[in-house]
Amino acid sequence: MKRLLPDISGVDVNMGCPKKFSVHGGMGAALMRTPDNAKSIMKALVDNFGGKISVSCKIRVLDNFDDTLKYVLDM
Repeated sequence: MKRLLPDISGVDVNMGCPKKFSVHGGMGAALMRTPDNAKSIMKALVDNFGGKISVSCKIRVLDNFDDTLKYVLDM
């Protein structure tokens, strides 16, 4: 990814994609079920690239608003 830095302005991790291919492979919405994994991915991106490009993620809203808020704040 370091080689791409001159050509990109940010990276957005999609933790909301419900497609079977993504979820089956532990990607997309599956990351919502593994918060420690999601957090380590986001932390690595921010630690390595946060000062150079925008780092963000898209999540799904959980059934309970408080659970969604906790998920976001624990990131």
